[in-house]
Amino acid sequence: MLEDLRMYMMERVFIMKAKGQGWGNQICPAIRELVNEIKKSQRHYQVLPSGLNQFEVKGTRDAYEVHLERRTCSCSLWQLNGMGCVHFIAAMSYMNRDVESYVDKIFSSITYMKAYKFRLTPMNGSNLWPTSEYTPPLPPIRRTLSGRPATKRKKDSMENQSSNKSKKSNQTQGNDGGEAVDELDQAVNEGGEAFNEGEDNVNVSEVHVQQDYDEVELTPIATFLNKIRWKKSETIFQVEAGQESW
Repeated sequence: MLEDLRMYMMERVFIMKAKGQGWGNQICPAIRELVNEIKKSQRHYQVLPSGLNQFEVKGTRDAYEVHLERRTCSCSLWQLNGMGCVHFIAAMSYMNRDVESYVDKIFSSITYMKAYKFRLTPMNGSNLWPTSEYTPPLPPIRRTLSGRPATKRKKDSMENQSSNKSKKSNQTQGNDGGEAVDELDQAVNEGGEAFNEGEDNVNVSEVHVQQDYDEVELTPIATFLNKIRWKKSETIFQVEAGQESW
């Protein structure tokens, strides 16, 4: 990675230096575009001269003092960005002076070229490197730990939190709720054993018979078991919510 960064910086310094050689002794093109954008707004201001270097620039609702020799404006924007404000440009246009001559030197092409005057020297490949007289560094000796190697996957911290929460929720169930769930489990198991023996072995006592005139409706044991399972799930939900209803 370091070798890639070195080659990238070496090429970039050359490209940026070649880019700025045709600019001359003027400001950078990006700064010139910003100054030209500010010039479009100077028509909204009126310039009142107070001397050769001091002006009052008035807008529709405001007025600002501009001092060209001190390179200051009461709006403080010229002092902050170094390339001027609309009030400064309006005063410069009133005096027919070059705006770029008052832009800070940090935005000039001369300063730009000074930033890229240094270069990164090329290097030979590893095939031309001199042979070292010292012992080459070797990887550390692999040490076998005592005991049987671990086979289980190490859980993430989030997985441990989720498992603790599930255990905690199970512990919040009261003794009464646990006994109720055990009774429902026993009833479901007994009913399931009777149902697995087959429909032929179902006793009449395990079937609810409802007679209405000539129609006879039989309720199979499967429907009875489904009701018990539904009752069990409802009881578990009520116990977890802290509401016991029996």
